[in-house]
Amino acid sequence: MDLIIRTPKGQEYAVEIKSNNNPHPASLTGLKSFAEIKPKAKLVCACLAPKPRQVGNIHIVPWLELFDMLGLNVR
Repeated sequence: MDLIIRTPKGQEYAVEIKSNNNPHPASLTGLKSFAEIKPKAKLVCACLAPKPRQVGNIHIVPWLELFDMLGLNVR
């Protein structure tokens, strides 16, 4: 599932949601393509990863941390 989110402050996020805990960089082609259209957007893969990491310019984060990135308090 892919989402495009614009925060009230105008920051754009391209978010890809994966159901596994270790998404392979080759499975993130949608985010890479979006970066060509919107180079200032933050690229995020929300998944079941145990801790955040970065692959190039893509942030791979545990899904609950996505809300923190967006400034939403859900806990």
